Amino acid sequence: MAWTFTFSRKIKKNKPAVNKYDDTFFKHFLELTLNNVNRLKKQELSRKLGKRIVLLREKKGWSQAELARVCLKDRQSIERLERGTTNPTAYTLYEVASALEITLAELLKI
Repeated sequence: MAWTFTFSRKIKKNKPAVNKYDDTFFKHFLELTLNNVNRLKKQELSRKLGKRIVLLREKKGWSQAELARVCLKDRQSIERLERGTTNPTAYTLYEVASALEITLAELLKI
């Protein structure tokens, strides 16, 4: 008589153990892989947005400190925004667009 232990933590007689985690593991792995692809897209979008802000700021002849002063932000937050290492809120983007005297739609043309 063979005893098997299933993952539901119940002991059952003469039934082969079913590994329910094979499919679950694969689905989880696939989900993580897809999330990494999406994350790369987010990072790429952040970098493009940052480059756009640099371009528009330099068109006005402003330094990061000057843009930060007009936006009522610190220079480091503008630097992070331009490098694409932060996830700005819609309101932050609105503030930057207003400071650069453009619409939010113009700022987001990337």
